[in-house]
Amino acid sequence: MEQPLVSIILPTYNVERFLNKCLDSLAAQTYKNVEVIIVIDGATDSSHDIAKEYCQKYPHYSVYWQENQGSGPARNNGLSRAKGELIMFVDPDDWCEPDYVETMVRYQAENNCDLVITRDIIAKCTSAGEILQYNNKSCDFEMCESQDQARKDYARLLTSDLISSPHAKLYKKSIIDTNSVSFPDLRRSQDIAFNYRYYSHINNYCICPKNGYVYRIIPSERSTKIRKDYYRIISVLYNDIRSMYRNWGMSFESASIPNHFFTRLCGHFYLTKPSAQELREILSDPILQALVKDAQPIRKDRKICHSLLKGKKYRMASLAISFFSLVKKFA
Repeated sequence: MEQPLVSIILPTYNVERFLNKCLDSLAAQTYKNVEVIIVIDGATDSSHDIAKEYCQKYPHYSVYWQENQGSGPARNNGLSRAKGELIMFVDPDDWCEPDYVETMVRYQAENNCDLVITRDIIAKCTSAGEILQYNNKSCDFEMCESQDQARKDYARLLTSDLISSPHAKLYKKSIIDTNSVSFPDLRRSQDIAFNYRYYSHINNYCICPKNGYVYRIIPSERSTKIRKDYYRIISVLYNDIRSMYRNWGMSFESASIPNHFFTRLCGHFYLTKPSAQELREILSDPILQALVKDAQPIRKDRKICHSLLKGKKYRMASLAISFFSLVKKFA
């Protein structure tokens, strides 16, 4: 039986240090029926030149240029060009084990899955690329065979960080095309939106216990920069997921999803340290009001912030956030 074509899409911006390792790892895949689509998102380094060299060497590689718009539009660009029956996303500063694609395709075929999920291998690296720690924490095989069960499982998968990012997944192009699934034009967290847009249309999924996607982390370069209005994105995501559950005819079975997004909101506040007036304006958003109402945080600092925000004690909340931000910084 002919193997299905897998389209591997790389949104690429200023990763010249690591792009060769990523592209070499895709060239070394044991599964050969692939196309590698590199979308250069307005890079100002040599990423485009590196990609063009690989395209000359490997006929199944292609590269396209776009003005800088962010990884979401770059992935959409790649999707519009993909010819494969199956879709994968790879970030260009990461890399894949040689049997990664083969394993994911095998699990998809054996279980006739609409979505295959696996965990990342976490590689903590120096800025020069030397691996400091390689954490390969696998998960058990799991097969969900019905749409009803998949929808009941969504909260658990989201809060377990299994369906947040688009990498370490295998998607069906037919589901993406039939339902016009795309990445929204958000500069952060567009990955979550793509996944719940896709997830709404699946009838089953499986979790592959064998990891093969290596996610690079450089602790010395991890940025704490975040847009001051990131709370607006949290509002969009939370509202969309609430609407998705209503469309499913389901309600949240627990506070796990509200707690998940309240944690993100607290993390945003710890970085931006809003004033009392800013908190008042932020919490004038009815969706964020609902989020605060629905959340039942457990960790002590979040419980305190939650109580103050829910009680509209914005001055005290601002002071508490500044304190917890300082504690977190030196913890």
